[in-house]
Amino acid sequence: MPRTKTRRKPYQPILRLPPLPPDEYEALRSHIGVHGVLMPILIDEHQQIIDGDHRKRIATEFGYDCPEVVHEGLTEDEKRTLARAMNLARRQLGREQKRQIIADQLIETPKRSSRWVGKMLGVSHPTVVSVRRELESSGKIYHCSSLESSDGRTQPARERKSHQGSTRC
Repeated sequence: MPRTKTRRKPYQPILRLPPLPPDEYEALRSHIGVHGVLMPILIDEHQQIIDGDHRKRIATEFGYDCPEVVHEGLTEDEKRTLARAMNLARRQLGREQKRQIIADQLIETPKRSSRWVGKMLGVSHPTVVSVRRELESSGKIYHCSSLESSDGRTQPARERKSHQGSTRC
């Protein structure tokens, strides 16, 4: 009986992050063209790329093998948080790009404390607090009356005079 070829699901990034500037993309492309992909991409069990979308695309373009590490058992939230953290730590992002990544995390996990978000993304918690305040004042997230800390405990959030009565979390 003939065997049917199983078609692998195409690789997809877990989330879209700011693109590399053209000069950085070309530098990465040139490096991969000469040396191949030296740093494995990080994927989940469903071939969603957590880290390494540009490396994978360039390797595919050149027809090169692209080493990969499979990280199983993460929730969708954990995958997106990890993707943001890895890119914040490694990429040369501008101030507004970094703040947008922090904002995306806060919009996704508004009940998490600013210290937790800072720790997970590798940024200072005062920066997270600043982004949180901007989001709250613009109505993109609500001020939560309690927040979950990194150890899983729920603690009362600090009240702000301008937000009294607007808690929804």
